[in-house]
Amino acid sequence: MSLSPQERFQTPAQLLEAIQEVRREVEGGPSPGARDGAAAPPKEPSIFVVEKNAQLQNTLREKFKELGYRVLMSIDPGTALNRFKQQPFDALLVDAGTVGEEGLTAFQQIVTEAERRRRQCAAILLLGEKQADWAEKIPKNPKAVALVRPLTLGAVYRKLRELNPPKE
Repeated sequence: MSLSPQERFQTPAQLLEAIQEVRREVEGGPSPGARDGAAAPPKEPSIFVVEKNAQLQNTLREKFKELGYRVLMSIDPGTALNRFKQQPFDALLVDAGTVGEEGLTAFQQIVTEAERRRRQCAAILLLGEKQADWAEKIPKNPKAVALVRPLTLGAVYRKLRELNPPKE
């Protein structure tokens, strides 16, 4: 109900999911999908990718889907921050090489917000060679890391799996 559109739920599905999550917490009921005391099926982890390069967006989207992630994507770092506040995701990838200092700021804020909420969020900040000193500006957190180019996409995927291992 915020006056700012960025601070409101973006879809009715987001609102419904948030309401259901609160009801489960308040009622102490079973997890979604659980029947007759059975464990719920594992939830598909989500990753938010902030990337301006359209070709890289497509490559990252496909690879993360292959790894079992629900992929959320934007060219605007502020959108990632607002989404995390409304509906936290499990992992974050920000390419500061294409989105600039605004990406660093959003990255810092999301990592800090995750700590405040005691929420695990694997966070990777991709930096260009000229931005390497920005690595010192990220919050000290075992789930947050900066990677400096040149690097391969394989290295990014491996680091994500290290920070956010798949649940069995």
